Amino acid sequence: MSITDYLDNLNKNNFFYDFYNEILSFENIHFIPAVRFETALFLYNTTFLNKPLTILEIGFGSGVSSFFINKGLIDSKIMPNSFISLERDNNRFNRGKRLIEKYNYKNIELLNIDAFYFLSQCKNGFDFIFLDAVKREYIQYLEKLKTILNKNGILICDNILFNGKIVEENISPKYKNGVTLLKEFNDTICKDKELNTFFYNIGDGLSLSIKID
Repeated sequence: MSITDYLDNLNKNNFFYDFYNEILSFENIHFIPAVRFETALFLYNTTFLNKPLTILEIGFGSGVSSFFINKGLIDSKIMPNSFISLERDNNRFNRGKRLIEKYNYKNIELLNIDAFYFLSQCKNGFDFIFLDAVKREYIQYLEKLKTILNKNGILICDNILFNGKIVEENISPKYKNGVTLLKEFNDTICKDKELNTFFYNIGDGLSLSIKID
């Protein structure tokens, strides 16, 4: 057994694993990408400890990430001033609205809108941003996200390892452009002087950036 498997088995012995699977199984009518369980735990712990008051999520998807972020806030006894999650897929949006109603997480404002359009209109600042969108578009998000991230705010980006393809030598032509753009994003964000960025081998890879300027 690997260390990763050992730790996974330990983590799965708590309430959160059942909570994770409940969210995934809700109206499971078609495949919806979801953050991995260890990523969900990381999001819970980050918001539990950091207690952000303004939150933006780009990519609601299955709802796992939103709900673990929100659970961290609830358990820390901090309710945010605003929690906005964006989802442009109609089926995922409609399922998400019903899921939010089931758990009575009505503080999550789920919007059926393209993220780039939302960001072009956004004037508000955020203490916490979670980016879980199309990987090849990450580099396009970066400058705008920096402008709306408050000082000392946290930006977490998921899937920065692209299922390990980021380090493969012989990449399929199907994924080559996506890997190139994601590498550009990783290289750019790690060198950005406005951010302190750290990378973690959690789930499919996470970056955590703190705005310092």
